[in-house]
Amino acid sequence: MTDTYVDELARICDEAARVFLDGLPAVPPDATPTPFWELDRGDIEASIGSDEPHRWVHEIVSSCLSEAANELLAIGALLRCATVTASLDPLVRAVVERAGLVNWVLDHEATARQRAIRSGLEVVVSLQHYRQAMVRLGADNEHRSFLRREQSRLNHLLEDWFEVERPPSDPADESSKPTKDVTLWVIEGECYPSLTKIAELGMGRGHVDAGLAAGSYGVLSGFSHPSLFFGQEHRNVGEDSTVTYTYRYIDLEKLTRLGVLTFMDGVRHWLGYYCANQATAIERTDAIATALDSISIPGEPDA
Repeated sequence: MTDTYVDELARICDEAARVFLDGLPAVPPDATPTPFWELDRGDIEASIGSDEPHRWVHEIVSSCLSEAANELLAIGALLRCATVTASLDPLVRAVVERAGLVNWVLDHEATARQRAIRSGLEVVVSLQHYRQAMVRLGADNEHRSFLRREQSRLNHLLEDWFEVERPPSDPADESSKPTKDVTLWVIEGECYPSLTKIAELGMGRGHVDAGLAAGSYGVLSGFSHPSLFFGQEHRNVGEDSTVTYTYRYIDLEKLTRLGVLTFMDGVRHWLGYYCANQATAIERTDAIATALDSISIPGEPDA
């Protein structure tokens, strides 16, 4: 019974991942009616004179969902091998973050201009973090110069296209130079969200209360980083000092459900924005949700 149950959770992870990884053709720009992505691209170009942000949107969505899909495959593999200890929670956290970022960029309530700003913030902040890491690792001068030039180019694009508010680099000195840290910029009311906010956006469309979403993300983060107290939820020390770890069936179900359904929400955003033949893919996502609801959690073994 237990093996069947865990195998079913793993199969659901695989099925969810395959919805994206199997691929769907994009709706061509000359289709009738005009696809949403083409309307958005045209609106962005009309607003700022360039469609480069549309390419940013595509790269963000495709990279986030492909990474999250492979993380779901990894979750399935860990479930089958019964090696979930201290590894399942960080992977679920990674899926939630990526799905949340997709939801932020492709939010159907955002305007094309807001989407351009959000995608720009994500690209520039991503490069900023990458560049900082390369400098600390001692990357060669040629690579560092290339990254510096690209960072400067992208920063200037945002400042040329949009109204950018840059707070003082020293919060205690209003006369200090405007900060270069793009995570602190405010662009026409948009700012780069924290990871907790991203997680809330990942879970929010599943009608999860913002406080509960933030708390759930805090727990996932607690298992992603060294933490004595979070770890105690799964760790037992016997009288002979033997350490054992226990994940209850309900723990496995909740983590799988969180990862799969959050990912599916990001996939639905992708389907609505880009893809043809949506009906079949939506049927697959509905079947996955039904499968999660229909499996029975086995009773826990006697202690």
